[in-house]
Amino acid sequence: SESKKFEASVHDLNLALNALLSEEQDRMQLLYPHFFEKHITDGVDHSIYVGSAMNFRRNFSPFHLKSLKLWQLKFLCKSALLGERVKKYLGIPLELAHLVVSQTDPVTIYFDLQEKKFKVEGTYNIRFEIVKKRIDKARIKNTQERLTQPKTLAVVYSLDRDKEEYLNYFEFLFHAGFVKRGVGDYVLEDMQGIEGLRALRVEVDLIRLAEHCDMESILRKQYGNKK
Repeated sequence: SESKKFEASVHDLNLALNALLSEEQDRMQLLYPHFFEKHITDGVDHSIYVGSAMNFRRNFSPFHLKSLKLWQLKFLCKSALLGERVKKYLGIPLELAHLVVSQTDPVTIYFDLQEKKFKVEGTYNIRFEIVKKRIDKARIKNTQERLTQPKTLAVVYSLDRDKEEYLNYFEFLFHAGFVKRGVGDYVLEDMQGIEGLRALRVEVDLIRLAEHCDMESILRKQYGNKK
């Protein structure tokens, strides 16, 4: 049935994305250990928490934070390429959209002994979680256009300093062959409990990216020599 074909396609796509994420995460943990949380539903959602309070043995600097942010953007660009490569194996050729919610203010993390996992506390953090759950359906203000679009990478932000920081990342990624030239800057429609958000959006350069990023090893592990 179509529903089973869809479920199988989502499962296979998530499997490939998770394999790429695991490979990339292993490398980034070596740069600076951090708390990494992921959820796999109809896509792969991840959060990165980092700071000196989580690792007393190593000095934490803005360099480490910038490196992790840049890694995240690179990973999402690679995910877009992998999504295109995996399409031919899927019963239903699904499209991927990629979204980052920028949050640079400090948060409080504690370890829940009962559930044996890290948790984020505080009212600001709760608002951030609400934003994360609703923002993927956000539309650009005064239009019917969804912010999230296939083959694009969007960054939602609320502060000008975040905008300037991510514009610098996108400039670097353009010269490195990850994204195309031209960054859209949008005001998002207000949603229940969420106001005043803006977003940057750029198109992933799949052709240039394919020249220096090979996804075949992941596809071979998942599908063998199947074409």
